[in-house]
Amino acid sequence: MERLDSALKVFSNAKNTAFQLISISQGGKPVLRTMPLGPIICNEARKFLRRAGTSCKTELPENLWDCRIDETQMSLALDNIFANSRQIMTSGAEICIKAENHQAGASDMPPQVTGNAVRITIRVACPGIEPGRLARIIDPYDTASKCSENGLEICSAASIVSLHGGFMRVEPQSAGVTYFIYLPAVGAK
Repeated sequence: MERLDSALKVFSNAKNTAFQLISISQGGKPVLRTMPLGPIICNEARKFLRRAGTSCKTELPENLWDCRIDETQMSLALDNIFANSRQIMTSGAEICIKAENHQAGASDMPPQVTGNAVRITIRVACPGIEPGRLARIIDPYDTASKCSENGLEICSAASIVSLHGGFMRVEPQSAGVTYFIYLPAVGAK
């Protein structure tokens, strides 16, 4: 049974890597549907926790605005962020996931996103990323990456978010790293 699990993991990794390469090289246009983000975030967080053996805190409000997203691509973007996080986390680390409605014109709204948005914040308590490397972590050709085995996770996630009209920012802290994802909201008032 262990060998079957191992083989399934290899096939899953190969599929995800192929999808990431296609997404980056061809633009991987999403098939958009209006839907809530909460269930997708919860599902990906559950998968991450099963594999990572770490603690997780989530804040997902009931009134979170819907977004126009491709569920498969957004799941992959979150999975890539969690995969990257797993590689830089130490034993007993903690991850905090928060989603919130973000009003247009807020002082911290990136200029790449117009209108109201949903902001997903993923904060990972770990050694983090050196500030000098931050500018290169979304470069798929940066093979010196210490935070990723294949150098594609963060680049792929940023590409997917961008294809959805959103923006992703990564900020290192003294004891970890925080990922901010902004996605345009639909029907927000």
